[in-house]
Amino acid sequence: MGNATSRKNATLQRHLQIRSKEPSLESTTSPPRFVADVMLGRLAKWLRIAGFDVLYSNRFADDELVRLSNGEGRILLSRDTRLLVRRAVNRFIFLESEDVRAQLKQVFRHAHVTRLVDDSLPSAGKYRVARSSSEGQSTAGPHGPRPWIRLKLTT
Repeated sequence: MGNATSRKNATLQRHLQIRSKEPSLESTTSPPRFVADVMLGRLAKWLRIAGFDVLYSNRFADDELVRLSNGEGRILLSRDTRLLVRRAVNRFIFLESEDVRAQLKQVFRHAHVTRLVDDSLPSAGKYRVARSSSEGQSTAGPHGPRPWIRLKLTT
């Protein structure tokens, strides 16, 4: 068995491990909070634009990501299979796509962001996101209340 075949087999095994331990994230009334892996800078930017609390730095080490996720109750966003197979990783979303639109859609689905105008990203690249508290009041973003946020996603 060649080296390339060994690497493919190891990757496949990690994918299976991740799928078997992937948590079912509970739906809460408070907006989800995230910590993003170093390879997800564009996703972190769009989540922040939408008003979500996202920690991101291209200098975070894997151990620090796990510590932030567990210590602060944040959902770890990552594409790194070696990181996600660790025992200490509890709350995470494994993002398989490299496309930021598909990543946003997956994060919204897994984190139970339910107040979307449309379930899919339109081909025009616009996505409306509504977030509100259980009382129907709008949540405040870093620059004040924003009951509706329109994201224009371009590649």
